[in-house]
Amino acid sequence: MIDLRIKDTSKRPRPVCSYLAKEGAFFRQHDPPPPKYWVSHTFLCRPLEEIIREIAEFVVHDRDAQTEVVVVVMKGDFPEKLCDDQWGEVRALWEAHCNDMIADCHHLTWPIGRLADAGKRLVLLGQGATCLPAQEDLVRGSWGKTRTAVP
Repeated sequence: MIDLRIKDTSKRPRPVCSYLAKEGAFFRQHDPPPPKYWVSHTFLCRPLEEIIREIAEFVVHDRDAQTEVVVVVMKGDFPEKLCDDQWGEVRALWEAHCNDMIADCHHLTWPIGRLADAGKRLVLLGQGATCLPAQEDLVRGSWGKTRTAVP
């Protein structure tokens, strides 16, 4: 299972604490091309598309992984929430790299072996994912336990 906190750096909120001010400086120095989606947790930040490519490479080409199904939980990085249009862009990035591997709602009742045999080896969960409707508990995730700066 992979937990991705997604940030859209094209919408830079006013820093509400020193952590976010430092993060803003990082994104100004490492500005990716549009749509400017990054995966971030503290200061471990990488472009979202780069991570999607790595996951797709693992799912397609790693012989040891051919029987595995990868679950990806996505949510907007604190303190942001991504709107429906932004989630549509995130979904389009996944589809551009691994559309045939993405399990849809009707696949989720299948056993893991059947999913793997059918090539549906990616399950995308979270706000904006097509497999599940937005669930507030899932979107909030573990931030209540990990947040160190309260805005």
